[in-house]
Amino acid sequence: MPENDLPTASYTTLGVILTYEFHAGSTDWLAYVRGQNLTNQDVRYASSVVQDIAPQSGRSVMVGLRTAF
Repeated sequence: MPENDLPTASYTTLGVILTYEFHAGSTDWLAYVRGQNLTNQDVRYASSVVQDIAPQSGRSVMVGLRTAF
């Protein structure tokens, strides 16, 4: 490890993706819920040059609906 680098702590994150496919008429749809870092851990990648000043994002949840036509 270079002498100016600080050690990074370990972390464990929890992520979940739930999907549901359905048909409406002649169109196929996909509904989803995606959760990332649900335990809201402080994540700092050892390979990042900004690890000491900018951690990765915290807890997030995304809900969406997707189709193709």
